[in-house]
Amino acid sequence: MIFENIDRAFLWRDFDNVLARDNETVQGYLDVLDKAFHIDTPTRTSLNTKIQNVTTWTAIKNGTLSEPMMDLIARQLNFPAWEYVGKYNLIAPFDTVLKRKREMLKHIVRLMRVRGTPYAVEQILLAFGFTDVIIHENISVDILYDGTFSYNGQGVYAGTLIHQLFNVELTTTLDIATAPTPDEQLDAIVSIVNSFKKYRPELYQVIAHTPSFPGGMTRTIWEF
Repeated sequence: MIFENIDRAFLWRDFDNVLARDNETVQGYLDVLDKAFHIDTPTRTSLNTKIQNVTTWTAIKNGTLSEPMMDLIARQLNFPAWEYVGKYNLIAPFDTVLKRKREMLKHIVRLMRVRGTPYAVEQILLAFGFTDVIIHENISVDILYDGTFSYNGQGVYAGTLIHQLFNVELTTTLDIATAPTPDEQLDAIVSIVNSFKKYRPELYQVIAHTPSFPGGMTRTIWEF
């Protein structure tokens, strides 16, 4: 393995007859190698699983990585929706957890590059298998007095929350439009959206279309 080769490479001694591995410069170099090939890194793990002469991203594209390796890469890239990949059957026609993870891993870098945009919200939901995803920005909702303060006639309770709220409208084959509340799959959708949205605007509603059910159904399945 790689560390056995390193040991053999540094059996020489310097001009002071100091073993190479005890030289400070060599130790610094070996420390960098140790960090690069530490047992918890994708590089070392891929070597241990005998992925030879294949780069990590080629292996991702070809779907040859093991599940622990994929979990490790997703964690190191801080992909926030990975916990839901495979937990819910959102990515058709990939019918196993392993297949769904392999498919999602192909999209991770692209999705992380656009994170924090309406486009990112659309693309992550499409990657989870939803179709016809539409992001409605600048939803106007009137601000109503909720009785928190004593009203003395001096304040004016008016205005809207425009530019601060958005809706997500999507088509799905899942029966989430009629699911009971609370619903874990619906909670997953909201969490995924919140992980990829802009920082300031808030999700106001999730609207689902389920054309696969008799007669089709459109319903607001979540509201802030």
